[in-house]
Amino acid sequence: MPARRTCVLQMLLRFGVKNSKRLQSPTSSRHMPAIHKPCAVAHLRIVATDARFRTEEGTLMAATATPLADPNKFTTIAHGTHRYLSPLSAAKAESLIQRLAVAPGQRVLDVGCGKAGFLLDLLAAAQARGVGVDTNPAFIAAATAAARERGLSERAEFVNARLQDTIDSTERFDAVV
Repeated sequence: MPARRTCVLQMLLRFGVKNSKRLQSPTSSRHMPAIHKPCAVAHLRIVATDARFRTEEGTLMAATATPLADPNKFTTIAHGTHRYLSPLSAAKAESLIQRLAVAPGQRVLDVGCGKAGFLLDLLAAAQARGVGVDTNPAFIAAATAAARERGLSERAEFVNARLQDTIDSTERFDAVV
């Protein structure tokens, strides 16, 4: 039995997969590069009775992944020092703000606002009002603090929830970012 297949079978058995001997050959001759162990990330067609492994094609790591206890932990750490939570420079943000041409008093909705760097820049430049929605409580807290520091808390509202659970279908916005 090829070494890679043997190693994968051992890993499946370790994770308690029943009938792991029914594991078929890799679906292609190309395999993803190993991350930690040579056999940990091979493309496989997994045929197991355990429902967790009912996939046509995928990686062993994906098949055995468990949900994180805190789904926001990675993004909170990874974007902790970023002003904008996207590949956006200050120059591009300024250009976008000018192109949006939001007038004073208009309402702006920022979906997935993060720490609201862009929304706050937009509100300051346009004298507009805004609502930022994000599911990460750490980012909402940071956005609220930033709005207070910049003197924009009267015109900025932040909601820690999913968009569909927050915004009423009758609400109207002049711009959505």
